[in-house]
Amino acid sequence: LFSEFKNKLNNLHSKISEIKISEGKNQIINLIISDNSIKVIDEIDEIFPFESSVFIETPFILTYKEALEDSEIIYHVDDLLNKLKTPIIHKKNDSLNISKIINGEISFEEEADDFVFKKLVNNKKRMIHMLNTASGIKSLGILQILDRSGEFNKDLLLVIDEPEVHLHPDWQVEYAKLLIKLVKNDVKVLITSHSPYLIEALNKFSKEEFKRKLKLFVEEKWSSKQ
Repeated sequence: LFSEFKNKLNNLHSKISEIKISEGKNQIINLIISDNSIKVIDEIDEIFPFESSVFIETPFILTYKEALEDSEIIYHVDDLLNKLKTPIIHKKNDSLNISKIINGEISFEEEADDFVFKKLVNNKKRMIHMLNTASGIKSLGILQILDRSGEFNKDLLLVIDEPEVHLHPDWQVEYAKLLIKLVKNDVKVLITSHSPYLIEALNKFSKEEFKRKLKLFVEEKWSSKQ
Protein backbone atom coordinates (compact mmCIF):
# COMPACT_ATOMS: atom_id res chain seq x y z
CA LEU A 1 0.00 0.00 0.00
CA PHE A 2 2.80 2.44 0.81
CA SER A 3 4.53 1.59 -2.47
CA GLU A 4 1.42 1.97 -4.61
CA PHE A 5 0.13 5.21 -3.06
CA LYS A 6 3.41 6.91 -2.13
CA ASN A 7 2.56 7.04 1.59
CA LYS A 8 -0.73 8.86 0.93
CA LEU A 9 -3.11 6.26 2.32
CA ASN A 10 -5.72 8.46 3.94
CA ASN A 11 -8.61 10.20 2.28
CA LEU A 12 -7.62 13.82 1.53
CA HIS A 13 -10.49 15.06 3.68
CA SER A 14 -9.87 12.88 6.70
CA LYS A 15 -7.04 11.71 8.95
CA ILE A 16 -8.81 8.42 9.54
CA SER A 17 -9.93 6.07 6.76
CA GLU A 18 -11.44 2.61 6.74
CA ILE A 19 -11.44 -0.12 4.13
CA LYS A 20 -13.96 -2.92 4.50
CA ILE A 21 -14.29 -5.92 2.22
CA SER A 22 -17.28 -8.20 2.57
CA GLU A 23 -18.87 -11.06 0.70
CA GLY A 24 -22.54 -11.03 1.52
CA LYS A 25 -22.76 -10.94 5.32
CA ASN A 26 -19.25 -12.33 5.74
CA GLN A 27 -16.62 -9.72 6.51
CA ILE A 28 -13.29 -10.55 4.90
CA ILE A 29 -11.11 -7.66 6.01
CA ASN A 30 -11.36 -4.46 8.04
CA LEU A 31 -8.51 -2.01 7.55
CA ILE A 32 -8.21 1.22 9.56
CA ILE A 33 -5.72 3.89 8.48
CA SER A 34 -4.84 6.86 10.66
CA ASP A 35 -2.39 9.63 9.74
CA ASN A 36 -1.31 7.59 6.69
CA SER A 37 -0.32 4.63 8.87
CA ILE A 38 -2.09 1.29 9.09
CA LYS A 39 -3.38 1.02 12.65
CA VAL A 40 -5.66 -1.99 12.64
CA ILE A 41 -5.94 -4.97 10.35
CA ASP A 42 -8.72 -7.35 11.21
CA GLU A 43 -8.41 -10.15 8.68
CA ILE A 44 -11.16 -12.69 9.06
CA ASP A 45 -10.98 -14.70 5.87
CA GLU A 46 -8.56 -15.46 3.05
CA ILE A 47 -8.53 -12.39 0.82
CA PHE A 48 -6.35 -13.42 -2.13
CA PRO A 49 -6.93 -16.94 -3.46
CA PHE A 50 -4.20 -16.65 -6.12
CA GLU A 51 -0.56 -17.63 -6.10
CA SER A 52 0.46 -14.72 -8.29
CA SER A 53 -0.83 -11.54 -9.89
CA VAL A 54 0.15 -9.32 -12.81
CA PHE A 55 -0.88 -5.69 -13.17
CA ILE A 56 -0.32 -4.22 -16.66
CA GLU A 57 -0.66 -0.44 -16.50
CA THR A 58 1.21 0.67 -19.62
CA PRO A 59 3.13 -0.95 -22.50
CA PHE A 60 5.87 1.65 -22.13
CA ILE A 61 7.37 -0.41 -19.33
CA LEU A 62 9.26 -2.13 -22.18
CA THR A 63 10.63 1.17 -23.48
CA TYR A 64 11.78 2.74 -20.22
CA LYS A 65 13.12 -0.35 -18.45
CA GLU A 66 16.52 1.20 -17.68
CA ALA A 67 15.07 4.45 -16.36
CA LEU A 68 12.56 2.58 -14.21
CA GLU A 69 15.22 0.36 -12.69
CA ASP A 70 17.38 3.37 -11.83
CA SER A 71 14.54 5.06 -9.97
CA GLU A 72 12.34 4.22 -7.01
CA ILE A 73 9.56 2.30 -8.70
CA ILE A 74 6.32 1.08 -7.25
CA TYR A 75 5.72 -2.56 -6.49
CA HIS A 76 3.52 -3.62 -9.40
CA VAL A 77 5.92 -2.11 -11.98
CA ASP A 78 8.94 -3.81 -10.42
CA ASP A 79 7.02 -7.09 -10.21
CA LEU A 80 5.99 -6.98 -13.89
CA LEU A 81 9.51 -6.09 -15.02
CA ASN A 82 10.92 -9.09 -13.16
CA LYS A 83 8.31 -11.38 -14.71
CA LEU A 84 9.03 -10.04 -18.21
CA LYS A 85 12.77 -10.61 -17.71
CA THR A 86 12.26 -14.21 -16.59
CA PRO A 87 13.95 -16.67 -18.99
CA ILE A 88 11.52 -18.15 -21.50
CA ILE A 89 10.69 -21.74 -20.59
CA HIS A 90 8.48 -22.43 -23.61
CA LYS A 91 10.67 -21.18 -26.45
CA LYS A 92 8.45 -22.63 -29.14
CA ASN A 93 5.20 -22.07 -27.30
CA ASP A 94 2.90 -19.35 -28.60
CA SER A 95 -0.50 -20.59 -27.52
CA LEU A 96 -2.03 -17.15 -28.02
CA ASN A 97 -0.57 -16.97 -31.56
CA ILE A 98 0.51 -13.36 -31.01
CA SER A 99 3.54 -13.69 -33.30
CA LYS A 100 1.13 -13.94 -36.22
CA ILE A 101 -0.65 -10.73 -35.20
CA ILE A 102 2.47 -8.59 -34.72
CA ASN A 103 4.58 -10.44 -37.33
CA GLY A 104 7.35 -11.23 -34.89
CA GLU A 105 8.13 -11.54 -31.20
CA ILE A 106 9.27 -9.42 -28.29
CA SER A 107 11.76 -10.86 -25.86
CA PHE A 108 14.28 -9.85 -23.20
CA GLU A 109 17.87 -10.17 -24.39
CA GLU A 110 20.25 -10.78 -21.48
CA GLU A 111 23.36 -9.70 -23.41
CA ALA A 112 21.83 -6.33 -24.27
CA ASP A 113 20.00 -6.17 -20.92
CA ASP A 114 16.97 -4.85 -22.75
CA PHE A 115 13.81 -5.80 -24.62
CA VAL A 116 13.86 -6.10 -28.40
CA PHE A 117 11.30 -6.70 -31.13
CA LYS A 118 12.32 -9.40 -33.59
CA LYS A 119 10.29 -8.57 -36.67
CA LEU A 120 9.97 -11.08 -39.49
CA VAL A 121 11.08 -9.43 -42.75
CA ASN A 122 11.44 -11.58 -45.87
CA ASN A 123 11.54 -14.70 -43.67
CA LYS A 124 14.40 -13.23 -41.62
CA LYS A 125 14.22 -11.80 -38.11
CA ARG A 126 15.20 -8.15 -37.88
CA MET A 127 16.03 -6.69 -34.46
CA ILE A 128 14.20 -3.46 -33.64
CA HIS A 129 14.73 -1.43 -30.47
CA MET A 130 11.70 -0.78 -28.27
CA LEU A 131 11.95 2.98 -28.89
CA ASN A 132 11.24 2.30 -32.56
CA THR A 133 8.41 -0.14 -31.92
CA ALA A 134 4.73 0.82 -32.04
CA SER A 135 2.91 0.96 -28.71
CA GLY A 136 0.32 -1.56 -29.94
CA ILE A 137 3.07 -4.10 -30.61
CA LYS A 138 4.40 -3.48 -27.10
CA SER A 139 0.93 -4.09 -25.63
CA LEU A 140 0.55 -7.42 -27.38
CA GLY A 141 4.21 -8.24 -26.79
CA ILE A 142 3.78 -8.10 -23.02
CA LEU A 143 1.08 -10.78 -23.26
CA GLN A 144 3.33 -12.76 -25.60
CA ILE A 145 6.23 -12.78 -23.14
CA LEU A 146 4.03 -13.74 -20.19
CA ASP A 147 2.47 -16.52 -22.27
CA ARG A 148 5.82 -17.98 -23.36
CA SER A 149 7.31 -17.71 -19.86
CA GLY A 150 4.50 -19.80 -18.40
CA GLU A 151 2.92 -17.06 -16.25
CA PHE A 152 -0.62 -17.65 -17.49
CA ASN A 153 -2.27 -20.35 -15.40
CA LYS A 154 -5.32 -20.92 -13.21
CA ASP A 155 -3.54 -19.53 -10.13
CA LEU A 156 -2.90 -16.11 -11.70
CA LEU A 157 -4.95 -12.92 -11.45
CA LEU A 158 -4.30 -10.71 -14.50
CA VAL A 159 -5.25 -7.04 -14.09
CA ILE A 160 -5.05 -4.69 -17.10
CA ASP A 161 -5.75 -0.96 -16.99
CA GLU A 162 -7.37 0.41 -20.16
CA PRO A 163 -5.50 -1.68 -22.76
CA GLU A 164 -7.31 0.11 -25.61
CA VAL A 165 -5.41 3.36 -25.02
CA HIS A 166 -2.51 2.16 -27.16
CA LEU A 167 -4.38 -0.03 -29.63
CA HIS A 168 -5.91 0.56 -33.06
CA PRO A 169 -9.64 -0.43 -33.07
CA ASP A 170 -8.84 -3.54 -35.15
CA TRP A 171 -6.22 -4.62 -32.61
CA GLN A 172 -8.64 -3.93 -29.78
CA VAL A 173 -10.76 -6.68 -31.26
CA GLU A 174 -7.71 -8.97 -31.46
CA TYR A 175 -6.86 -8.11 -27.86
CA ALA A 176 -10.38 -9.09 -26.81
CA LYS A 177 -9.92 -12.46 -28.54
CA LEU A 178 -6.71 -13.02 -26.58
CA LEU A 179 -8.44 -12.22 -23.27
CA ILE A 180 -11.19 -14.72 -24.05
CA LYS A 181 -8.53 -17.35 -24.80
CA LEU A 182 -6.96 -16.68 -21.42
CA VAL A 183 -10.31 -16.96 -19.63
CA LYS A 184 -10.95 -20.21 -21.49
CA ASN A 185 -7.64 -21.47 -20.07
CA ASP A 186 -8.83 -20.63 -16.52
CA VAL A 187 -6.86 -17.38 -16.14
CA LYS A 188 -8.81 -14.85 -14.07
CA VAL A 189 -8.83 -11.49 -15.87
CA LEU A 190 -9.90 -8.09 -14.56
CA ILE A 191 -9.79 -5.08 -16.91
CA THR A 192 -10.97 -1.48 -16.93
CA SER A 193 -11.96 0.01 -20.25
CA HIS A 194 -13.63 3.03 -21.85
CA SER A 195 -13.65 1.52 -25.34
CA PRO A 196 -16.94 0.43 -26.95
CA TYR A 197 -14.89 -1.60 -29.47
CA LEU A 198 -13.24 -3.65 -26.73
CA ILE A 199 -16.41 -4.09 -24.66
CA GLU A 200 -18.49 -5.11 -27.67
CA ALA A 201 -15.80 -7.55 -28.80
CA LEU A 202 -15.55 -9.11 -25.32
CA ASN A 203 -19.32 -9.57 -25.22
CA LYS A 204 -19.40 -11.08 -28.71
CA PHE A 205 -16.54 -13.54 -28.27
CA SER A 206 -17.52 -14.57 -24.74
CA LYS A 207 -21.04 -15.32 -25.93
CA GLU A 208 -19.65 -17.41 -28.80
CA GLU A 209 -17.19 -19.26 -26.58
CA PHE A 210 -19.15 -19.68 -23.34
CA LYS A 211 -22.72 -19.17 -24.59
CA ARG A 212 -22.98 -16.23 -22.21
CA LYS A 213 -21.66 -12.72 -21.79
CA LEU A 214 -18.89 -11.85 -19.38
CA LYS A 215 -19.65 -9.95 -16.20
CA LEU A 216 -19.34 -6.28 -17.08
CA PHE A 217 -19.54 -3.46 -14.57
CA VAL A 218 -20.45 -0.35 -16.54
CA GLU A 219 -20.07 3.10 -15.06
CA GLU A 220 -22.26 5.67 -16.79
CA LYS A 221 -21.57 9.36 -16.34
CA TRP A 222 -24.39 11.82 -16.92
CA SER A 223 -24.19 15.58 -17.23
CA SER A 224 -26.44 17.79 -15.10
CA LYS A 225 -28.55 18.53 -18.19
CA GLN A 226 -29.26 14.83 -18.65
